[in-house]
Amino acid sequence: MTNESKVYYCNHCKAFIDELEDLLFVEESSSKGFCSENCIEKFYQHLVDFFEERDKSLRDDLSLADEDCLKFVGKPKLMELVLSSPNEVWKNTNDLNEEYFHFIRKVTEKGSEPFSMIATCLIFDNKPSFILAVTASRSEEMVGHYKREQLVDKPLTLEAEADEEGFQSVEVDEELIESIELKKSNFLASLLEERSPSDIPFERFNMYDEFIEKTLQEPDEVFINTDEEGDKVLTYIKAHELNGTSFYYFCLCMKYENSQKEGMETLLPILTFPSLDGELYEFYKKGTKLTGALKN
Repeated sequence: MTNESKVYYCNHCKAFIDELEDLLFVEESSSKGFCSENCIEKFYQHLVDFFEERDKSLRDDLSLADEDCLKFVGKPKLMELVLSSPNEVWKNTNDLNEEYFHFIRKVTEKGSEPFSMIATCLIFDNKPSFILAVTASRSEEMVGHYKREQLVDKPLTLEAEADEEGFQSVEVDEELIESIELKKSNFLASLLEERSPSDIPFERFNMYDEFIEKTLQEPDEVFINTDEEGDKVLTYIKAHELNGTSFYYFCLCMKYENSQKEGMETLLPILTFPSLDGELYEFYKKGTKLTGALKN
């Protein structure tokens, strides 16, 4: 079959797409693809409205319309926390095998009693890809409405995708995972402080995951520096282009000393993200610049 006989199109605007790689996907078990983030938002707007109305109705029934913890909904730091480190994830599936997920995280903000933040998402490549709704509550009854159907087991290992380019799967003990999660929280706090408000929204970071591999394999620059805990942190940086827009991709990693093989270095990702901000690029050019990339 020739390329001319393969037809791809955006499920919202119906524009025809030349290559499958140019389509954006946000659902793991669906073939629905889109030409742009704008079309994704418009296509799922009816679901966003549905979950917003359902939350309002539930709050009216439970007399919870004015919970003060709602003021924290949408705060970037808390949003990243619930999406990257949820306490629980619940999967809902209908008879058409369409899925959506509730990410639930117990959080405490200074001057406020603990509460649960809940993000309802679509999943692609085992990661949140599109946020349908976010809410917060201290009510166990309210939160209980989101804990239905199937509880998803949280993985206890970090894995690097295995492929022909030298990536390998690595099992990591829980203690090291906790250490990496702490580093991620610290690096994320720094990123949120330094990044421009007009930069790529964090909820769209997952749409750029395809650039992780090339950034690690063919970086423009690699820097190594020592963090506050005395660990060596490697920062891989590469310029890319997507839909005519140039941007940087950053991969912050640390070596996994217990899993080194002859001629190879095993790296564990701490934080990966895209950016349009030239000042942020300068901020992450820290430490000693290495010549060439390490083998991953």
